[in-house]
Amino acid sequence: MHKLLGKLSWLSLSEADRDIWKLKVEIPEEAPAFLRRYQPTSVEEKIGYYSLFLDLMGWRTRDLIAAPEFTLAGTYPVPHGLPTHRFTGAWAEENLYDTLAWRTIFRTFIPQLLENLERGENERAAQLAGLLAHVIQDAASFGHILPNQLFYQLFPEETGPHFNYHQIFDEPSPDLQPVSPVLLGTSPAEFIFRLAMAGEQNYRQALRLLIPAVQLCRHGEISRLNNLVQPLFHNTVFQVASLFHTAAALASGRVRPDEKTLATFDLTLAVEHYLHPAPKYGSVVPRHHSLVAGQRVPLVLNSFSGPVTISRGFGLSSFHSLRFLLEPGAFDLFEGEIGLSCQYTEEQEEQMDLEFFIGLDTAWNTTVTSDLEYGPALTKVFSCRLRPGEPAITFSVPLHRAQTLLLAVLPHPKKIDGKEVCWYPHVVLGNPRLVKSTR
Repeated sequence: MHKLLGKLSWLSLSEADRDIWKLKVEIPEEAPAFLRRYQPTSVEEKIGYYSLFLDLMGWRTRDLIAAPEFTLAGTYPVPHGLPTHRFTGAWAEENLYDTLAWRTIFRTFIPQLLENLERGENERAAQLAGLLAHVIQDAASFGHILPNQLFYQLFPEETGPHFNYHQIFDEPSPDLQPVSPVLLGTSPAEFIFRLAMAGEQNYRQALRLLIPAVQLCRHGEISRLNNLVQPLFHNTVFQVASLFHTAAALASGRVRPDEKTLATFDLTLAVEHYLHPAPKYGSVVPRHHSLVAGQRVPLVLNSFSGPVTISRGFGLSSFHSLRFLLEPGAFDLFEGEIGLSCQYTEEQEEQMDLEFFIGLDTAWNTTVTSDLEYGPALTKVFSCRLRPGEPAITFSVPLHRAQTLLLAVLPHPKKIDGKEVCWYPHVVLGNPRLVKSTR
């Protein structure tokens, strides 16, 4: 699939983008030896071939020593698909993927790609794009995103045939077409953030499809499996095509006028990590709704002119906290509005003490705590008390060079009539967004 996905990504580009890349059909002599085993007959065929990058490079120690410039920190092999915190492939591990390790891949190679393209070293830039394409494409395959032993733990093979899920998931043939790429940022930092986030979004989509995918494998329904995975592989074509398009725009300085308005990022589209569950909602942060008696209900905030239904936001409650991995320099501000639901008012009392706060850390803060205390490195940059009947509070918080953005709802219990009382009302975070300044 790598060759087809890479070819379609290149065919998705405009003539203007291809002119900036100025790639020749031939693989140059200065290319690594493992890429010179084949000569394509077209540029799109070459990009498809470059998308096999990690398979062609090899993974043994001798292979890494021969090509340290294509490793992480000159030591770690780039994993096929999603990486663990040890920079190993999650598929061959017992651990799930790690967002900082995933981001590190893009932090390592996107700047190199842009620098080479700016210097006119377009062939080396294309090779780095091929490396990233391979990682992105693998991250759409069930066999490359989760510990493969999970398949056999969830679906034991005590009797009946054996299924090589990794191989089956590596050989789909869904119907795919070229796409319309988009600009992934107006700076390298924003480029890294949006591209990495697109891969994590695809992972979340893949998890929703995992169980039916395994069931289709077990029943031999490969045609239906192809249809099931089609959106995941379509997304990789989009991601890689957008990688080529964005690199061309940034390296040449030719950002289309209609793309210069890329000023905000809707935080509800981001993937959160280290979620602290809320007793009222459990281990979920509802997007664009609250949960009342097990049912989804609208997010409604009180404004100075009356109740307003919020179409983009999070439904929160007491003890909720969640973290986002930012990219320093990509955005300048975090903005939104916070308040109690003015339509679903259960457990809202005048004497309650409920705090919403925003924390920033210049490192990726992975502290796990039941008290919502995240250590001295996390700076509380915004805090407010949420009170019944009051209008929503708007905020605009400078992000500086933070990597961790933490959002939390912290109740402060009180003793009333000799009993400790805590409150769990519905909280609405409306229109949360990362914003670039107009500088």
